Amino acid sequence: MVTEPIGDARKPFDILKFTFPSVLILAFLSLSLTGTSVPIIQMRQRGSLRLFALTPVNRFNLIASQILVRAVIAMIQVAIMLVYSFQTGILTAGAVPGILMVSGFGLLMFFSLGYMLGGMLRSQEAVNGVIGLIMGPFMIVCGLFYPLEWMPPLIRTFSQYVPLTYFGDGLRKFVNTGTEAMASLVVDCLVMTATAALFLVIALYTFQWDDRSNQERARRKDARKNAKKSFRIGG
Repeated sequence: MVTEPIGDARKPFDILKFTFPSVLILAFLSLSLTGTSVPIIQMRQRGSLRLFALTPVNRFNLIASQILVRAVIAMIQVAIMLVYSFQTGILTAGAVPGILMVSGFGLLMFFSLGYMLGGMLRSQEAVNGVIGLIMGPFMIVCGLFYPLEWMPPLIRTFSQYVPLTYFGDGLRKFVNTGTEAMASLVVDCLVMTATAALFLVIALYTFQWDDRSNQERARRKDARKNAKKSFRIGG
């Protein structure tokens, strides 16, 4: 533990406690983006989603079933992190319910983001670009790698409009990191809930069973075949 100037006073700043929420959010991001958006794109490109379209399963049921499976994996990640935190003294038993509650809201937001990207983007390369943007600059701007109190005023103002900031802020309310809270726990949860609802609506609206690029290539191929047949008949 070290003492660093936080706000107007010098407060004890524990780097292990501060980075605990960041590591947990990184694990959730990897699961919700790499483990959600990319498989959806791959299934669409292979035509697997087209088979689901022939069944009574609708878009919402498919997305909900995928979220439940990945939520189980996320809970395993949380369990591993909790064991580590107990061993290192980062958390106490009383903080576990709060960590689980905030993690649930954050996971719902991340999974909705993952399926929204899976519906909007058509290639794995595009998803990797978005992942690089979120896991790099955005995590720094949102105060997940460095306290927002150390950031310039412009970055602190910008971070207030990024939902990721409120996920980290909510987790740190149950970990004594020595940093100031950005908002109340109720505000943190409301922001994540509203963001998850927005992403989920966009995901349901943009979700496609077929790959439009493949359909376009198939139409062009058929058009070329028909043109060749017409040329042969005319010749």
